[in-house]
Amino acid sequence: MTMEPIFDVQLEGQLDQPRLDRLRKLLNLQPQGRLTDTEDASFGRRALRDVADEWLWLDLWRRNETGWSVRLTFTGPRPAHPVVAQCLAEVLGAAAALGLAVTRIWPAPAEPVPAARRRELPTGRALSVRLAGGERSAGRLATANLQALQGTLGLHRERGGLTGTEFGWRYLRWAPPDNSVLLQLFDDPDTGTQVALLFDRQPPPAEVVDGCRQEVAQAAERAGMTTTATPG
Repeated sequence: MTMEPIFDVQLEGQLDQPRLDRLRKLLNLQPQGRLTDTEDASFGRRALRDVADEWLWLDLWRRNETGWSVRLTFTGPRPAHPVVAQCLAEVLGAAAALGLAVTRIWPAPAEPVPAARRRELPTGRALSVRLAGGERSAGRLATANLQALQGTLGLHRERGGLTGTEFGWRYLRWAPPDNSVLLQLFDDPDTGTQVALLFDRQPPPAEVVDGCRQEVAQAAERAGMTTTATPG
């Protein structure tokens, strides 16, 4: 079925791999495409609605070397205005966080668009689990161990991110701007490997934290590692 456009936000600015990873994480997009492949145009997608003959997708597209486009498209019932407005605010906030210029919004808004609220990743910690073991080289965890952790935890893979320590993420709760919960894998040559459960304003329930603790323990075992601490 044909997807109908709702909005198209055109952005301008250089995105290297860490900045691209951050943009996709801020918008909760399933990573796609490779920056080094000039033929790749699709770089991320989130399905806001995905049932038979009813789809609502937020997509990231590369237009040229420094030009990007974020589009909301649908088929089936048109989404309500608050849903569309929230998606647009998310896009503009993520662009502001990365210093990307908004060069065009289609269709042109009927009213002036308020200044974008800069999107940030969750920073509160509901759980931190340190992992020991695994092979390391120059302080970094071996690729095989990282991939085992990423796969078992169902994480989108990263190559270090803006901090150089971010190697996989998954939202347990997506409710920006204040109530998202993010599972994040870190690996640092100085402090080692850690999995953290991060939140914005509202901490996740105890049963969610306990479930994540168990997931991390299972992932560590499958990666040939052990958990060394599980502070809240």
